Amino acid sequence: MLIGHLNRIGGVSPKIPFGINVRHSKGSFTQQGKYIRPTGSDGLTCATFVNEICRAVGLPLVDEITWTEDREDDRLWVEEVVGLLHAKNADPAHITWVRGLANGVRIRPEEVAVSGNHKRSAKGIDFPTACASSAFLLNALAGCCVDVAPGLTNIAKAIKKQFNPLPPATLH
Repeated sequence: MLIGHLNRIGGVSPKIPFGINVRHSKGSFTQQGKYIRPTGSDGLTCATFVNEICRAVGLPLVDEITWTEDREDDRLWVEEVVGLLHAKNADPAHITWVRGLANGVRIRPEEVAVSGNHKRSAKGIDFPTACASSAFLLNALAGCCVDVAPGLTNIAKAIKKQFNPLPPATLH
């Protein structure tokens, strides 16, 4: 069921704007794989994309109603993204728009990742459980990561190491 849904989405290749507010992203995909931007949605991150494609086939990963809006790390993450956009000479209007997303409710990649390791429920994993489990996951990943370019998250560091297992001095 999920694979068929992914194939339908891939066949459509929707243009999806970047946005972090998960509460407004609910219902982003039809069962036919069509992306329809819900009212109030600013778009999706990779984590909300995965959450929404699973939700569309009846496999909700997270119960976003239980997520908190006030996480300093999420605001810092948005500033990291803004810094990367500046470094890539992105359009100043786009940079301003992305900075304005800092007040949304964000599901982090590690929170989506750990949701698959918990008993399925009609609503998905709750915020306290996701936080506890994702902290364990991040600590495990941090233990296997080398230092890489500034601004990369622990998850990105782990991925970079997995696909580029060169000695630390040669990583760029």
